[in-house]
Amino acid sequence: MRLKFTKVPLYLGMVVLLLSLLVAASSLGNKSPTLLTRSSANIDKAIVSLSPQNGSYNLNEAVDMGMTFSSDEPINGSDVIINFKPEIVDIQESQVLPGNLFSLAYVKVDQETGKLTATLISKNKTGEKSGILLRFQLRGKAPAESRIEIDKNTKLVNMDGTELSTDFKTSQITFQ
Repeated sequence: MRLKFTKVPLYLGMVVLLLSLLVAASSLGNKSPTLLTRSSANIDKAIVSLSPQNGSYNLNEAVDMGMTFSSDEPINGSDVIINFKPEIVDIQESQVLPGNLFSLAYVKVDQETGKLTATLISKNKTGEKSGILLRFQLRGKAPAESRIEIDKNTKLVNMDGTELSTDFKTSQITFQ
């Protein structure tokens, strides 16, 4: 008699497993396959680049630069850091302006370390998916080639304050 009841926990476990699989299959069947694939493929991505990407200019010639972005999701704010060679390039704080869709909350140019830091906030409460983030003017101080780089610590955030994954494109400027 004892042998017959030793298999009860095994059968009970198999019944629970079968019921769990049936419940899971019925709840997945109620959802659209499009929603299931979209949720796993939704990655917030942004591309930020400087324009012009390259060029040759005369010393002391003013070069108008623009920092543009394109994103899968609306951008509501940004902390921007741009690195430059201060022995070759001169950027003045008065020449740093927000893009057409943003307000400039903070700007600092450190001529010793070659770092432009700015904080921008979207004028539109719902954010922007593309546009000009920042505009600035630079001048050549010495005849040489200089990279103008967007620092990897530059951040773009959405309305929830979530930081977006971002690809950066640099600029190569030559002064003669």
